[in-house]
Amino acid sequence: MLKSNKIRKTFFVLAVTVVLAASSVTFNGCTPETDDNTDIGSKKIDSPIKINYLLRNPIKANFTSIPENEGFTQNYFAIEGLKDKALESSINQKLTDLYEQVVEGELPAYRGIKKRVPEGSTIASGYLDAALPYNYSNVLSVLVTGYKYFDLPENKGQEYVGITETINIDLNTGKEITLKDVFTDDADYKALLNDYLAELILRSNAGEEDYYSMALGGAKMAAPFKGIEDQQKFFLFQGGIGLVFDDETPEFDTGLNSAVIYIYFEELGDCVAITKRYVHESADLYTKREPAVKEFSLPWSGNDIIRKESKKVDRVNIALSTRYPEKIHDKVKIKIAEMELIDQEILSSLNGSAAEDIFIEQNIWAYLFGEYTVVYQYTGTYQDQKFQGYNAYHTYDSKGNELALKDLFHEGFAYEPIIKRNLTEMLNQNPETQGLNPNDLYDKLEFSISQSELMFITQPIRFDENRTYPVAFTVEYEQIGCDNLTIFD
Repeated sequence: MLKSNKIRKTFFVLAVTVVLAASSVTFNGCTPETDDNTDIGSKKIDSPIKINYLLRNPIKANFTSIPENEGFTQNYFAIEGLKDKALESSINQKLTDLYEQVVEGELPAYRGIKKRVPEGSTIASGYLDAALPYNYSNVLSVLVTGYKYFDLPENKGQEYVGITETINIDLNTGKEITLKDVFTDDADYKALLNDYLAELILRSNAGEEDYYSMALGGAKMAAPFKGIEDQQKFFLFQGGIGLVFDDETPEFDTGLNSAVIYIYFEELGDCVAITKRYVHESADLYTKREPAVKEFSLPWSGNDIIRKESKKVDRVNIALSTRYPEKIHDKVKIKIAEMELIDQEILSSLNGSAAEDIFIEQNIWAYLFGEYTVVYQYTGTYQDQKFQGYNAYHTYDSKGNELALKDLFHEGFAYEPIIKRNLTEMLNQNPETQGLNPNDLYDKLEFSISQSELMFITQPIRFDENRTYPVAFTVEYEQIGCDNLTIFD
């Protein structure tokens, strides 16, 4: 636990991170590496590995928030839920050490920091935040970020300094996990990541003077890239790996901040072992004995097909936007193309009924969750100061066949009462929907799967003469029980 007197005296830092969501580079090959992985708690894993879902650890993060005190604010946590309390205590000590490293450590040796934050500068304000971006498959990944503002001498303004610290822990043993452990034993992980980053650098033109590349997390190249080191700083998130570049990677000029490049598991092919390496069927690590909660990883959108169009048909202004992964089934692509067509009879009726110009906005988004494709369609019409919204949800299997709600559940499981209960709770929370009968809405619900829950939306509800639109609610997989869902078979 951090001491309050230390908090008041020391600095806080925050890293600037930019999600790399648009990269189209993928690497599927695994080249053998000769070193054996002998870490206790891990096991040998070779490719190919297919990540269909993640197993959530039954670990609780108990957060402590210290509000602003002499200009500083902080938010950090300790974990709870391991059977081995000595192990749990040792892990929490590692976390405390990491927080204190951020709070009490020297300023990072960023390029030009002594000039920009000269001697005599004083701390004006700061913030410290600890996050748990990955808590799956007996692995814990912690990301600590913060910031610190300095008042410069002679009233020359303020300067901002940021930092990121990470730790990745095997919950079987409490040992730290290296980047090598994330990949299969037959993968040359350095070659894989170096090729990825080299291609990214080439496409970013990040070496141009005073140009900070968004693709490189806000960094620019200050020297030729030498390649990933054994102790490369990283963290895991629900969809992949975040590589942290700061003063420890001098080839990257990140200003007075850290920069993060996010690489999705899907981009790395079948060489990612982190979801398998530390999972042992005989292990009994946690105080909770409930069935495992399963979730899908964050979808990657780097190879998406994107179409946008704006047009006017008589007095109807139409804005269309469509986005979907290139590798979805052709049958789903055909369905999306059909969704893009706006019924001509609707256009004719709108043209004839309005006193003013009409606006139609239609958005279609598709995502991959495991082997399933979900498609969200939104259509909104605006005419004579009246708004009507409509949403449609669709879920397709790996063969492009659309699923009915009953297809998501094992035969005999009573899912209807759970869905109706959540629908009722949602309706009762809004004064405008409290009088609606959930039984009248249930049969026409639209649904889709997502990362950690089923999503539902009603048919459009007329709230008054100017507003007609649907309302949404969710049912978490944990509430249903993952063993009752066919999507995790």
